[in-house]
Parts: sequence; C-alpha cells; structure tokens
Amino acid sequence: MASNRANVCESALKNKSCNKCKKNLVKGVKCTLCENNFHTSCARNINVKFLNEDMVICCPSEKVSCDNDQAFFDAMENLAGESKVVDLNIFNYIVKQKDEIIQELRDKIDLMQEQIVLLKGMTNVSPVKSLGDTNKKQDSGKNDSHIADKENVSRPVNLNPPNSVAGCSKISDSLTITEKHVSQPLLQLATQQKCEEIINLANNMEANSSDWKLVKRAKPRRKLVVGDNSSIKVNGKELKGIPKMACLHVYRVDPTMTAEELKQSLTPHFSEVKIETLTSKHPDIYASFKVSIHESHFDAAMDPTKWPKGAYVQRFLNFRRSVNPPPT
Repeated sequence: MASNRANVCESALKNKSCNKCKKNLVKGVKCTLCENNFHTSCARNINVKFLNEDMVICCPSEKVSCDNDQAFFDAMENLAGESKVVDLNIFNYIVKQKDEIIQELRDKIDLMQEQIVLLKGMTNVSPVKSLGDTNKKQDSGKNDSHIADKENVSRPVNLNPPNSVAGCSKISDSLTITEKHVSQPLLQLATQQKCEEIINLANNMEANSSDWKLVKRAKPRRKLVVGDNSSIKVNGKELKGIPKMACLHVYRVDPTMTAEELKQSLTPHFSEVKIETLTSKHPDIYASFKVSIHESHFDAAMDPTKWPKGAYVQRFLNFRRSVNPPPT
C-alpha cells in the first residue's frame, strides 16, 4: 500500500518545483491542504507537520476541509501498526460514549420541557387578594356611611354590640380560595427544585467522607540554634561543642568476637568509634554490641562492606522507661 502511494506521489511531482527553494522536484512531499510541493529536506527546515513519508501539512489547521479524510485514514493506519488490523473495541467504546452523551442531552431536554410547563402554569394563575385589602374596602364603606349620617342622625348607644364572630363570617364569605391559589406556592417550589437539578446536573460528584486524610507532621515550635563560630577562645583555649553521636545496634555477631576486635575493624573508618558489649538473649549463639559514632557518619556506617559478614546493623533505639508514682 505504501509503495503504491509512493509511486503515485512521484508521478504527481514530475515537472513541479519546490515551493521553498524553487528547484525542480524528482521526489518530495506534498501538502494535503494547499497542494504545495517541497523537497523533504526543505519541508523539515520550515517545520511542517508530516502525516507520512509523502504527505505533510504546511497550512493552519483551520483551513482543513471536512471532505478530506486523509488524516483519519493515516491515523487508523498508524494505530493498526504492521498487522494492519484495528481493534473493534475502540469503535465500540466510541459508540458507547456517544450514546451516553445523547442520553444526557435527552435528560436535559426533558427537564427543560417540565420547566416550560411549570412556567406556563404560573402565568395563568391570578393573584390572590389579601385579607387586608378586603378589610380596607369594607371599612371604607362603613366610614363613608358614618360620615354621611353624622350630622343628621343621632345614634343611641348600643348596649348589645354585634358579635365579632358574625363579622368574621361576613369577611370569610367574601373571600374565595380556589385550587389555583393553593397551587401557586407548590408550583414555585417545584420550579425551584427543577432549576437546582438542571444546575447540578453537571456537578454530580458527591464527597466521599470515607477517604483517607493526609496528616501532616506538626512543625516544631521551639527554635534550635547551632553555633558555628570557631574563633571563640578563653585564656588561649578554644571553646567548642561536641558532635552529636549516633548509636548503632550490632547483633548476630560471632560470640567469640570481642568489643576490642570490633573496634579495631571500625577505627580505620570511624576514628571516634566507641564499643559497648550488650547482654544478648542467647550469648552462646551470638553477641551484641552498641556502637557509637558521629551523627555525620551515620550514612557511611550503613555501608554493608564495613561490617562482618552476616552481622545485623540498625539504629539503636533507646526506650524511655515510664516511672510510676508510688501509691498513696
């Protein structure tokens, strides 16, 4: 397939010149968009995009024609490799993703249609007359009648005032609560819930409270100062500190080995070494030692070539014993 394409390209490049150096072409590459021809070396100098050995792209990507499927075919050919076989699972996955996107858009359309129905119902609802407006109208009618009769009629004192319940019954008779009046708050609540569902449709990530949390080590509050002045002298004597020591636990050593022998083997590497013999659990099987060196030599002491074969070495752990107060 590649050889046939190369022959076609060579025949198409005859009697044409390079778009960069303007020299005749015998063999080269061709742009799939503008059909400009280049020598292969000239094309590499102008930093064009190579699709394969014969085709390049020297134009901006926005000029790519929708009818040109050469880039897609080349991508499939590169994906297939030497076997020239493309796994169908790739296309199945693409189709699956397409179906999920379509279903999500359909759900959004259904939500919007429900929203439209709710909004139409709200526009058809008449406003509810408040109880205060009704009382004002009735009171204004009574006041007008009282003002008209004030100068002409002398009203006697009524020892039996009207029942307040009867007045309330008249007011309640003038008010009519319909189904629309009750459904208006329900429509507003349902509309608000649907809007929140549409807004949170893309943010459906729930917080997982069972995840592990990273606990950071607290920074030390006390400030540590290490002196570095080596010129302090008193009475001709230099004042200096002592280096920090690191203790190593050396165990599973031959029980016949003594602390002096171990010190002689380590002195060439660590001149400050100090050896202390420990009481092992099985002294007839192995011996244990506590080795003290400078903290700055700790990394060098972890070199296995500096220790006897088969010996175990690790940092010595000093456990603090808890002191219980005497019983009272």
